[in-house]
Amino acid sequence: MAALRIMVVDDCPMLAVAIAKLVRDFGHEAEAFTDGSGAVAAYGGSNWHMVIVDQRMPGMDGLAVMRALRQHQQQSGWRPILMVSAFSSAEEQVAALHAGCDDFLPKPVSAAVLAAKIAAFARIFDLQEQLASQNRTLLQFQADREEEARVAEQLMKRLVLRAELDRKVLQHFVRATAQMSGDLILATSSSTGDRYVMLADATGHGLPAALTQIPLSQTFYEMAARGFSPVSIVAEMNRHHRQYAPVYRSVAAFVAVHRVREQTLEVWNGGMPDALLVESNGQVVRRFKSQNLPLGIDSDMSYYRDSEVVAVVNGHHLVLCSDGVFEAENSLGDWFGGHGVEDALLAAGTAGGFGRAVEEALDRHLAGHRAHDDLSCMILDCSPCASDMALPRANGDEQVTTGNHQWQLEIALGGARLRQFDLVPSMIAWLRELGLADGDVARLSLVMGELVTNAIDHGLLGLDSGLKNGPDGWERYATLREQRLDQLANGSLTIKVRQSGPGELLQLQVQDSGDGFHWQGRQGAQAQDYHGRGLQLVCALSNRLEYRGAGNDVFVEIASASAAHGAAGPRGGEQQ
Repeated sequence: MAALRIMVVDDCPMLAVAIAKLVRDFGHEAEAFTDGSGAVAAYGGSNWHMVIVDQRMPGMDGLAVMRALRQHQQQSGWRPILMVSAFSSAEEQVAALHAGCDDFLPKPVSAAVLAAKIAAFARIFDLQEQLASQNRTLLQFQADREEEARVAEQLMKRLVLRAELDRKVLQHFVRATAQMSGDLILATSSSTGDRYVMLADATGHGLPAALTQIPLSQTFYEMAARGFSPVSIVAEMNRHHRQYAPVYRSVAAFVAVHRVREQTLEVWNGGMPDALLVESNGQVVRRFKSQNLPLGIDSDMSYYRDSEVVAVVNGHHLVLCSDGVFEAENSLGDWFGGHGVEDALLAAGTAGGFGRAVEEALDRHLAGHRAHDDLSCMILDCSPCASDMALPRANGDEQVTTGNHQWQLEIALGGARLRQFDLVPSMIAWLRELGLADGDVARLSLVMGELVTNAIDHGLLGLDSGLKNGPDGWERYATLREQRLDQLANGSLTIKVRQSGPGELLQLQVQDSGDGFHWQGRQGAQAQDYHGRGLQLVCALSNRLEYRGAGNDVFVEIASASAAHGAAGPRGGEQQ
C-alpha cells in the first residue's frame, strides 16, 4: 500500500498531535490542524488523500468542515472523510452522514481500529485511482480514434476528386452509419474524354472499411486517366487488394466507362446489386447484374473478366446503389428494395431530380429509423451533350498566338533548386502568358508533368515504381522521394519548350543527369514498358516521342491548335 497524506483536524492540540503520530507510525504522512477554517484553507492548496476531523469544535465544527471539503472535492475528486466523535445519539450519526461523512471513529481512538479504517480506505482509494487511470486511458483512446478518423476522413476527401463528382453529369449521395463510410464513389475522365465511375462497398463499416478503399482509389484514378478498360482496372485493383488487405476484407465494386464519342457504356459488376440503365422518364431499359466476384476473394482473373458493353442514347442514365440502399430497413423490418429505387425514379419528374428523388424516398421509408449499413447512390448522365469532362482537344477553331513568330522557353535547375521549386505548374503558368490556346496548354501540361516526374523520380532519384506496391507502398515511395530529393546535390534537370511560329508543332525536351536506360533495345516496345503506363498518355497526346543519348534526353512534338488537322499519328521511341 502506498503512503497516504492525511489531514487531522481537532480543536484539542494534544489529541490532534497524538492521532497524527499514530498515522505516521502506520507509514503515512500526517499534518495536524486545531481549527476548522484553517484546515479548509489548507485543503484547497494541497493534495490530500484522507481527512480525519473531530465533530465538536468551537467556531467551524466538524459538520461545517465536511460540507466545505465536499465543495472542494467537486473539482478535485472524492477523498474519504472520517468523523471522530463519541456519537451519543443516532441523530448525530445521521447528521454526519448527511454532511458528507464516509465513516466514524469512536472516542477514545483505538490505534488498531484507526489503522484498519485507513487501510480499508486506502484500498478504496487505490481502486478509485485504477478506475480513474482506466478512464483516462479510455478517454485518450477515444480521442486517438477520433483523431485517426479525422485524418483518414481528410485523406479520403483528398483522394476523392470532388470537382469530378460535382459535375452536372453526376448525381450522388453517401451516408455513413459510422464516422466514416465503407462505401466509396469515384469519378474521373481519361485523356480522350471518356467518363469513368466506380461505386465500391467494402466489408464492414467505419475506418477499417474506408482504409481498404484508399489504394483502390489510387489505382482507379491512374488507370482511368490513361484510358484502360474496366476489366484491366479491376485486375490491377484486385492484385493490389490481395497484396495488403486482410483475406476477410473483400470489396464489392461496380466500374463503368461511358465512351462519349462512341456512345457506348461498358460496365463491370463484382458483387454489387443490379445497376440500372434508365430513360429520362425513369423507365428501366436494362439491368446489369453481378457477373464477377468481389475484389480480393480470388487471384484467378477468370472470375473477374466479364463486362458488358451496350449502346446508349441521349437521355440514358446509369443508376448505381450500394446494397445498404436496397436493404435499408424501416421500423417494421421492411426493406427499401429495388422497387423503392425504381418507384422513386419514375416519380422524379425530371432526370435531373433522380438522385434527390431516391434520397427523399429513402428518408420517407426509414422515417428516422437508423440504417444498418452505409447508403450510397451515384447516377451518371450518358447523354452526349454532357461530355464536359473531356479535356480540350486541338482543333482549328481555337485561338492561337499572334505577334512573335518564334519563341523558346528554357529552364535548368540543380538539385538544391529542385527541392525548392514547383517546376511544372510554374512552367505552365509562364506558357499561358505566351497566349497558348487552352488545348495546347492542357496537352503540354499532361506531357510535361509525366516526363518531368519520370526524369526526377527515376532519372535523378533512382526510384523504382515497384516501391509503390504493398500496404504502405505509396507512403514509403513518397517518403523515400522526399529523402532522396533532400540529399540531391549534383543532379540537374533541363526543360526546353519552343514553337517556330503560330500553329507550328510544340516541341518539348526534358533532359536529366541520371544514368538513363538502354532505350535502343526497346525499339518497338509498348509505351508502358519504359517507366510505366504514363508514357502511354504521352504517346496519345503527342505526334512524336523520341529518346536520345543514354535515354535521359526525351524529345516530344505536340500538334498545336491550328496544326491539328492532318497531323501524323503518335510515334513512340523513335531515333532521330
